[in-house]
Amino acid sequence: MDQYVAFYNRIRNVLPERAVRMLNEIITDGIFVSYPVFLFFLLMKQSHLLFKSVFVPGITFCLITLLRNVFDVPRPYEEYAIEPVLPHYKKGHSFPSRHVFSATVIAFTFMGFNVWFGTGYFIAAIMLAGLRVIGGVHYPKDVIVALLLGIFAGISELVL
Repeated sequence: MDQYVAFYNRIRNVLPERAVRMLNEIITDGIFVSYPVFLFFLLMKQSHLLFKSVFVPGITFCLITLLRNVFDVPRPYEEYAIEPVLPHYKKGHSFPSRHVFSATVIAFTFMGFNVWFGTGYFIAAIMLAGLRVIGGVHYPKDVIVALLLGIFAGISELVL
């Protein structure tokens, strides 16, 4: 048995499959619904944070998408005989994880407004990274690099 298959078979039982799917959906939907609400809030407040809160996540998301297209890494379920916990049928584009990258850079966007609020979102981004690996749709390197790139983009947003 391949080492990755053995690794995946161990970690996929960390949480019940239903919990992995539910937490992945709650975190993903929560972050990606609250972000435009936050932007609308900044717009209504006429906050100086609005421009960089749109610009940095938007531009870096496009760059990550280009990077994924260049590497076009197959997903774990494409390379190994594993059944992903998270329903996913996309081919390639595993590296780096856009879900994790986006959640991380959005966490830093919130952090620029309120450090505690942003820290909560960052914890959710880390949880999402784990869920994407447990769910069988990303390799650990996919989510680790996405976290690091998201942190880099987020810090650059904070210092702008």
